[in-house]
Amino acid sequence: MKAFTSIIILIVAASMTLAIDPAEKKAQMMQIYSDCKASTNAKDDDIPKVMLDAKPTTHEGKCMFSCVMDKMGIITNGKLNQSGMLAWAESMSASTSIVDTVMTECGGLSDPDPCESATTIGLCFRNICKNSGMDMDW
Repeated sequence: MKAFTSIIILIVAASMTLAIDPAEKKAQMMQIYSDCKASTNAKDDDIPKVMLDAKPTTHEGKCMFSCVMDKMGIITNGKLNQSGMLAWAESMSASTSIVDTVMTECGGLSDPDPCESATTIGLCFRNICKNSGMDMDW
């Protein structure tokens, strides 16, 4: 089972590194949001909170945030995934120094509730990207 999970993570990370046009990338993200909304029983109003700078306010919205970050390969088992972060940076044409900063500043954040943990990590990650001037419009 661990080997299967590792293969899936590698496939997701590899697929994220492919150069795709922004409209296709946005369509892929919307599909991830839709899938995560369904799997977490989140409501329609949770999607804008996950997509924007707002912190999700419902537990389902926080779990949706966790699901999205997990599907993007940014977190694994409630913790930042450095190789997933590097794949994400490459797919966004972002500097790997952002990954280093995110790993340093956000890597130790956690909460016993994986949805809370992902939300805390995700907001930290977003703030670093935003402060670096990176466009986070996925």
